[in-house]
Amino acid sequence: LLLAASAGAETLVSNGFNQSTAPAGWATNLVASTGGNPQLQFRASGPYPAVTAYEGANYVSFNSYDCYAGSSFRLAHTNGVSTRGCLDATVVFAWHQDSSLDGNDDRVIVEWSTNRTDWIGPEGFEGTYYRYNSSDTGWQLKSYSLPAAALGRDELFIGFRFVSEYQRLKEPTGMLW
Repeated sequence: LLLAASAGAETLVSNGFNQSTAPAGWATNLVASTGGNPQLQFRASGPYPAVTAYEGANYVSFNSYDCYAGSSFRLAHTNGVSTRGCLDATVVFAWHQDSSLDGNDDRVIVEWSTNRTDWIGPEGFEGTYYRYNSSDTGWQLKSYSLPAAALGRDELFIGFRFVSEYQRLKEPTGMLW
């Protein structure tokens, strides 16, 4: 995941996730486990699919292959940013897509919070990004414009909720740079 949350021309937070653990200012937490062993890892390369980081040394990987459908994990920014005075705010990140396992709806959902407890996801499909894509494979830059309700805040937190919809056990990863 390369994250660049910006308001207009100002970058509010940026991270390439090049460490082997969650970097300072970021935390991971299990949201739901329906079986298997869901986890987020910071890795240099992955076996399913064989991929290296978008840039730098590592990337965030969710082992959707090793957990059952409905399992999810969140990667969240723990240092709030101010969106006071912002007319817009956009989250930009690199997301890895592949064409394996058609019909498998593994995904990442961009969320925001004002207290790191109550997370607000997108309405509809905007802000939800699926791993499976038959035509645009590999690392793709994605962007999500935060809703008006996220603007004008003294403290706003950004989160990425990884969701497995894999019905069997395997690890096509949901990857962020």
